[in-house]
Amino acid sequence: MDKICVFCGKATREKSLEHILPQWLIKETGNPDRVVSFGPDLKTFKTRRFAFDQFKFPACQSCNNDYSVLEEQAKQIILDLLSEKPLSASDFDNLLTWLDKVRVGLWLGYRLLNNNVFGISPCFFINQRIRNKDRAVLIFKTTDTAKGLGTIGVNTPFFAHSPTCFGLIINDTYFVNVSTDYLLSRRLGLPYPEEAYFMDTSTNELEVFVKDGLERIIEPLLRVEYDRYFTELYQPIIPIETAESLSLDMYQTLYVKQFFKDSRIGKILIKIPHRKITDYPAEMTRAWIPKDKRSRRETYYIATKTVSLFHKYLLSTMPLFDRLKNKDEIRYRKKEFLFINKTNDLFLKQIERTREK
Repeated sequence: MDKICVFCGKATREKSLEHILPQWLIKETGNPDRVVSFGPDLKTFKTRRFAFDQFKFPACQSCNNDYSVLEEQAKQIILDLLSEKPLSASDFDNLLTWLDKVRVGLWLGYRLLNNNVFGISPCFFINQRIRNKDRAVLIFKTTDTAKGLGTIGVNTPFFAHSPTCFGLIINDTYFVNVSTDYLLSRRLGLPYPEEAYFMDTSTNELEVFVKDGLERIIEPLLRVEYDRYFTELYQPIIPIETAESLSLDMYQTLYVKQFFKDSRIGKILIKIPHRKITDYPAEMTRAWIPKDKRSRRETYYIATKTVSLFHKYLLSTMPLFDRLKNKDEIRYRKKEFLFINKTNDLFLKQIERTREK
């Protein structure tokens, strides 16, 4: 495969390598030279084991430099998260942006590791997914303070086709990150797509029919049946492709404007167990810290199951293929997504069997 930049998607200029899981994070979570498993190769099913330092992919030097400020911000935020310090709404805005970078970077990285077993030609890269879709992060804390770094759900057929949800483990803190078009819109009461269709899968071109929102919040925001003992943070974002519609009446109501404040980037919302969704406080606060901490084993089980449940849910909400011009492609795409759904069901069963042992 061509050596293209994970940030811009072009042939690398002034070649460098991007550590998708940054070196500062690797050092913070254990021996930088440690050898770890990166899961089975989806083509050969042989387990891959190598040092984190080798998990790096082509990038332009200039693109790499452009993200250095975000990386420094993320480093301080992660360190503060691990130390359970007060954080601000802007901290979580930056954290969600960094998770956008990591999530899409992992997708592109595993595409290379798996020799593109599914034959996917990316129509976007990190630059196109930064702060461009509704997003959320769920935060878990364990009672075990042992160091460690890991990912959840990134070496799966679903993630290979749709890099919209993954889990990240950093020492005693677990994150489940979700981001896609209109993820939060309907249940936040915002304009939402009544119907959506793929028009061209090679460019990810969609036809979306947006209708007026209900202008009231429906909880839970995400209809996934997971154990809600963690802290949930949400940020609605109007996709760039939809931003031209901001002049429409549906985006000009007082209800909608309270979420966006003259910008397509929405405010940070927080959901604490047994309380309603609210705006994140204006001041720095420790309110984000999950009060209910569980064992590492229990947390890993819940986080892994949550990621798989999100994969199943997101698959069910994807645009339809019925309006593609090529009828053979319609049949192929439907068979492909049936395979992904069945595979994900097998993962869920395996997660339950592992817990019982």
